[in-house]
Amino acid sequence: MDWVCPKSKRPLVFFASGPFYLCPESRLRYRVEAGIPVLLVDEAEALPAAEVERLMAGHAAGIDLGPKERSIAGSSPSPLASPHRR
Repeated sequence: MDWVCPKSKRPLVFFASGPFYLCPESRLRYRVEAGIPVLLVDEAEALPAAEVERLMAGHAAGIDLGPKERSIAGSSPSPLASPHRR
C-alpha cells in the first residue's frame, strides 16, 4: 500500500532499517509499531533538512541508511525490525 503524509499529502518513503516512513516535503518521520505505521502528525518526529537529504540520498542510491540516532535514548529496536529475524 502506498501511504501519504497526512500533513503534506505527498507520498511517504519507507525505510526498513527503522522501520519508519519519511515525508521529504514536510521533513516528518513516522514510526512503525508492530508493523502498523503511526501516521499522526502530532506524534511524528520533525527532522533537520540535512538529515532528510542524507536519508533521501541513500534511498536514491539504493541504500537504507536509517536514522542516525534513536529519538528515545536507551530504547532497543523492535524485534520486528531485526535484520536477523527468521
